[in-house]
Amino acid sequence: MIRILKQIIFLTKNEIKKIYIGSYFGTVWFFLNPIIYSLIYYFLFDKIISIKFNLGKENISYFEYLIVGLILWNSFTMSILRASISILENSYILKKVLFPPEYIVISYSLVYYLQGIIFLSSLIFFFKIFSITLISAYIISSITLFLFILGISFILSALTVYIRDLVHLISNLFNFLFYTVPIIYPYKHVPNSIKAFIKLNPIFHIFKPFYDILLYKSIEMTVIFFNLFISILFFFLGFMIFRKLKEGFYDVL
Repeated sequence: MIRILKQIIFLTKNEIKKIYIGSYFGTVWFFLNPIIYSLIYYFLFDKIISIKFNLGKENISYFEYLIVGLILWNSFTMSILRASISILENSYILKKVLFPPEYIVISYSLVYYLQGIIFLSSLIFFFKIFSITLISAYIISSITLFLFILGISFILSALTVYIRDLVHLISNLFNFLFYTVPIIYPYKHVPNSIKAFIKLNPIFHIFKPFYDILLYKSIEMTVIFFNLFISILFFFLGFMIFRKLKEGFYDVL
């Protein structure tokens, strides 16, 4: 087990170095990107278009709402997009070394997930969340998010080996899904006619506890544990599909 962890940590460090190599600010971009995204959307919606959202509490600003959502979204999508090409990018290693390809998918998924979670965790102090119950719920929600990401990453990374165009389809799908998740607008502003459609998106449910904990200092434990259960199912489904499809990797890489 320790050997496996060491290998995954080694691969994760290499991926972080590869992403930021040659960059003047290096890994500082690891933290700057979500702030820049949030400021752009805040300026667009709050200052130019001048849309005023009712966020449920007077002391919650639109920028705070935006930064939580955009950190989650960037972490989620970038983790999956990077992981989906992880096997293809490391085909030369897999051909030369007897190495479990699962480790590569996990390490690629970890990089942007860690970026998001580290940043979100810093907001715990910013929003003055010191309740053990809330922090415990936050930890469970963070584990839930990673299992959900990893389940999808296993499926897509395996399928992409056989269907190379899938990478482009995933990217365009995320562009569409971005507007179907209440990130740049609160759920309460969604028209009643499409609220049911929004609720069909599992990403909405996975993200919701983070808003509840960080912004509203409230939790619904039934929702949190239901999300955990769904994410565990996604993880095992993704892992089994990956294990099945990886048998043919070496024939097409």
